[in-house]
Amino acid sequence: MSRSMLSWRQVVLALVLYSMLSGCRGADCVGKGPCRCEMNDGTGTVDISSLGNKDKTARFPDEYSYDGISYAYNPCFPISKGGTCEKSAACQKESDTSYTDMGQQDSAVWTYTGYYPQVTYTSTSGRQTEILLICDPSFVNPQLTVIGELEPNKLSMNLWTNCACPNTCERVDPINSGSSAALTAGSVMLIIFFSCLLTYLVIGILYNYNKKKATGKELLPNYTFWATLPGLIKVLNKHKGETLVILYLVRICQLTI
Repeated sequence: MSRSMLSWRQVVLALVLYSMLSGCRGADCVGKGPCRCEMNDGTGTVDISSLGNKDKTARFPDEYSYDGISYAYNPCFPISKGGTCEKSAACQKESDTSYTDMGQQDSAVWTYTGYYPQVTYTSTSGRQTEILLICDPSFVNPQLTVIGELEPNKLSMNLWTNCACPNTCERVDPINSGSSAALTAGSVMLIIFFSCLLTYLVIGILYNYNKKKATGKELLPNYTFWATLPGLIKVLNKHKGETLVILYLVRICQLTI
């Protein structure tokens, strides 16, 4: 009796272990570009965008492998450091001004090892860099460990960070994301100017039409001023005198009131 019970327990334990291992193998982190991946088991999104520099410099500019070779790596956003290191995620240092591309940022492919997500970058020459993202909540400040090329043309690194844990770090978008670019101060000023101009014209035309019963070009607000503006510019160019211009402006304002 005890033997049959023990055998039954072994069968149940084997089934439980099998289901756990199957679930582990079935988990994946589906890539959403070079900055993040989404766990297909519903545990959340791994987002490393907050770790990267957005000015084409590397967050980890000078990290050495066991054999003394220096590498640069930047999560999410591309870097440019000279040589073939253009639009790259990782580069190998050849000299102070020359680097070799070890993986393009836009080539990122995400996988899941069963424990941690991993992102792999491929260079234009076919060399690859694998970054194993190790989830550790205590690493608020990320730490990169360069293992080196364990296989020919395949560089391995470990990145210890709390951002490797799902739903931990907030999304950060590049300065120029997709088709929408960040507005400059000049762009904002132009938007404000033309918005005010449009409002001025609409309100002025409606006022002149309803109150003054104006028609044609007289519908334009302050039409007298705008009609005499070219003459004002000529006066400014001819005399270059502030007093005359100011008096002229005052006269025009009196005519338009």
